[in-house]
Amino acid sequence: MLMVSVDLRTHQKRFYASVIYGLNLASERVSLWRDLRFLHSCYGSKAWVLMGDFNAVRRPNERLEGFDVRSASDFNSCVEEVEMQELVTKGYWYTWTNKRGGLGSNKSKLDRTFINSAWMDLFRDSEVVGFAPGISDHCALVMTVIPNSFRACPFRFYNFWMKDNRFGALLSSSWGQHAVGNPMDMFSLKLKRLKPLLKAQ
Repeated sequence: MLMVSVDLRTHQKRFYASVIYGLNLASERVSLWRDLRFLHSCYGSKAWVLMGDFNAVRRPNERLEGFDVRSASDFNSCVEEVEMQELVTKGYWYTWTNKRGGLGSNKSKLDRTFINSAWMDLFRDSEVVGFAPGISDHCALVMTVIPNSFRACPFRFYNFWMKDNRFGALLSSSWGQHAVGNPMDMFSLKLKRLKPLLKAQ
């Protein structure tokens, strides 16, 4: 894994990127998951992206032949613990192929991109495109990073917030506060009050 800090000087923005290469065996990837958990403790509150070849799939439909439940469980647990969301890849969905035709053909989704909530606050319009593999057995992933304009950032709800033991009490306390106006205005006000509380967790 390669960890870099990137300064976009024209926009006065900084982000952190972890470029990933996962080893072939699930037992060998344990150190990768451990390292990502450690990096989360350092960079989890900053704009952070993970991108590369994880050499693992998350779901059965991501590999044509065979599915390792334990490997996927380790991968998904790490993603949840480092509070990342996968960025949808446009273009080629299977990012690796063994380059064989017929019965021996195999394809997998091994290469992907994850971002955290701080990244979304800065680069809401980010996108990733997977291009044809060419002579390689992997697709090239190209990420477009466009800093957000100064317009208000929309409310985004992240599933990992619900895993926090304090979520229920926080939601009840914030949502129960008095709000006036039409139903849509009241709903908008409650979301605005809730957002900074959730992001502070």
